[in-house]
Amino acid sequence: MKQFDTLKELMETKEELAKELVPYVDEDAHIPMLKHPLVFQVPYTPQFNAVSNRALKQKQAMLAEAIVERNISRIVWLHERPYRLDALLEHYEHCLSGSAGGVNGGQRKAQELRRLADMVVQVWTDSENIWQNYDAWVDLLEQCGNTALRRATSKEDQEVYRALPKTVKLYRGGRIDWEDMMDSRPPLSWSLDKTKAEWFARRFMAHRHEDGNLITAEIDKKDIYFYTDARNEQEVVVLSDGLRIGDITKVT
Repeated sequence: MKQFDTLKELMETKEELAKELVPYVDEDAHIPMLKHPLVFQVPYTPQFNAVSNRALKQKQAMLAEAIVERNISRIVWLHERPYRLDALLEHYEHCLSGSAGGVNGGQRKAQELRRLADMVVQVWTDSENIWQNYDAWVDLLEQCGNTALRRATSKEDQEVYRALPKTVKLYRGGRIDWEDMMDSRPPLSWSLDKTKAEWFARRFMAHRHEDGNLITAEIDKKDIYFYTDARNEQEVVVLSDGLRIGDITKVT
C-alpha cells in the first residue's frame, strides 16, 4: 500500500525531466519513447517525469553499490535490455579480476572464465539484437571458449549437446542476401529445428513483402560454442568458420 501511495504521489508531481534522461527521449518516433540505459518509459509522457527521475536515482545508487561489490550479475540486470551487453563489456574485467581471493592464479583464472561464460550465455539468451553487436559477441565467445560456455548452459541443454552426432545439421531463416552475409559476417546463431527456422524466414514477409530464405548448413560438433533451448528455439551458437552451407531456398 505504501508503494502504491508513493507511486501515486510521484504521478501527481509535476517536474522537469532529469537532464541525464533528456537526450534519450525520442519524440519523433511513432510512439514517443524514453530509452535510457537504466530507465525505459514507453510511451513517454511528461506526466510521469517524477517517476522516471526517481527510478533513475534509485538505479544509479544500486549500480554504484553493485560496482563496489563487483557484482557483475546485478550490474548487468540493472540495465535495460538493449544496454546489457554494453554493461557486461564495460564492467566484467573489473568485476572478475582478483575477485576470487585465496586461490592460486590458475584456479582464479578458471573461476573468472566460468563467471564470464555464465554471464555471456545469460545475456545472449536475453538479447534481441545480436547482429548489431556482432564483433563484440565474436570476441566474447572466443574469449570464453566452447568448454566454459557449454558448462554455463542448463543440464538439459548439455545433455542435448552430448547427444548430437559428430556432424550436425543446422537451419536458419532470414530475409537478407545470404551469400553476401557469409562473406562478411557469417551467422553465429542457428537452429536444430527446421520448422523454427522457417518461422523466422516468414517473420516479416507479410508486412514487408519480402521473400524469406531457409538456409541449411552442416558443422562439426566440436565447432559448436553451445546449445540452448532457453527461448524454445533449439538454438545452436557456432564457430562460423566451421560452417558448410548447403541449400538456400525461398520460403513462401
